[in-house]
Amino acid sequence: MKTITVITFPRSGQHLLIWILQKYFSKNPEFNEHSPQKVVKAGDFYACQRGGNNHCDFYPCADLRTTYQAQHLVYSFDGRFDTPIENKSANYLLQYRNPIYSVLSLVGYGNEGTVRTPEEYLEIIIDTVFWWRIWVNRWVIPYVSLNASNRLLVKYEDLVNNPKNTIPKVIKYIEPNEEIDFELLDKVIANLDICPKHGIEEYKYYPEQKKLLQVLEKVAEKELDRLHLPKIWEKNETN
Repeated sequence: MKTITVITFPRSGQHLLIWILQKYFSKNPEFNEHSPQKVVKAGDFYACQRGGNNHCDFYPCADLRTTYQAQHLVYSFDGRFDTPIENKSANYLLQYRNPIYSVLSLVGYGNEGTVRTPEEYLEIIIDTVFWWRIWVNRWVIPYVSLNASNRLLVKYEDLVNNPKNTIPKVIKYIEPNEEIDFELLDKVIANLDICPKHGIEEYKYYPEQKKLLQVLEKVAEKELDRLHLPKIWEKNETN
């Protein structure tokens, strides 16, 4: 089994993919020992979640058993990212999605516990789309056409819309000799109820901010096209 460095943009399926892999590699679709605070054994798969209140703040993980170390993008306004310096010998897995959905999920579609004004939400959305563009241009876009053996790109949209096709690619990337157990995989998918859960209209301030959200997606259009990510609105939609 390879040792994998996972770098994700927030709300792009980091936890979901870890849960899937733990259930699959443990050979138990009911496996439920999911803890970001420690390295959990699931067969030969050991996942560390780095940063904040998670297992550790080291790269690579101090626990030598770790085979899969995941971390969110953490950015600062001087343009630096709290992600490991790129290592040509490392095996990377990058997770990302349409930035509008990423940030709306991040703020709980406007229903998070913290009381914010519509203007505050909009400021967060604008900032997040800005950093998403920097991040994908740094970590993802240069590798879209390279088919690099040490970098797997995983779209959240593919993970939730077509898990039976996407998850085997992840498993084979981690363990090239694995013969996929599709019966087990079906049970894992059913156990987690993997499917799209939210629509853009669920955002609390969608009616009054729709046009601004459309503009923000348009700002990221070049990156969305380069990554073959689905857009929320068609180019000719104006209403």
